[in-house]
Amino acid sequence: MQPQQPRAKVLSRIITNPKHMKRLLLAIQENLAKYEQKFGPVEIIDPGTPVH
Repeated sequence: MQPQQPRAKVLSRIITNPKHMKRLLLAIQENLAKYEQKFGPVEIIDPGTPVH
């Protein structure tokens, strides 16, 4: 974390068990694959860069 960057605030959380989390992950992966088939690949410029 850089000293001059603002800190992100947590606005919501998901509390779940590992089985439900894996099902959620699979659903997100499936939907992302459908999206990329329709609109093209979603590129990640630099995975190490903060999202905010």
